[in-house]
Amino acid sequence: MKKITCIAAVLALAACNDAPSEAPVAEETMAAEPTEAASMAVDGNPSAGKYKVTGADGATWDYEVLEDGTYTVTGSDGTTVTGTWTEATPGAWCETPEGGEEACYTETMNEDGTWTATSNTDPENVATVERVES
Repeated sequence: MKKITCIAAVLALAACNDAPSEAPVAEETMAAEPTEAASMAVDGNPSAGKYKVTGADGATWDYEVLEDGTYTVTGSDGTTVTGTWTEATPGAWCETPEGGEEACYTETMNEDGTWTATSNTDPENVATVERVES
């Protein structure tokens, strides 16, 4: 009987040691919201900024390109147009004026720090772009 009591006591003690302790509480972590990378212009700087655009005919436009995907352009004659823009990759600029159709351009860097924007639908439509302010 002593053996059975002793074995029962050992088994009871072992059962106490194997009893699950309070499980550790998993830390809740907040998943980081994905951030959209700022688009980059062909010069390696963010697309948002101020630009002077000069057409082949000498006409100029002042562009203010905002991070929120909108822009305002003021022509040398004082007319103002607003719209939206995208630049999926550096050198692939697309703009859509309010009430108008999207126009896309391929941009290439020039040695003097300006770049040339060539219309994807009309290769004769070429302009020089100069960053005025980042």
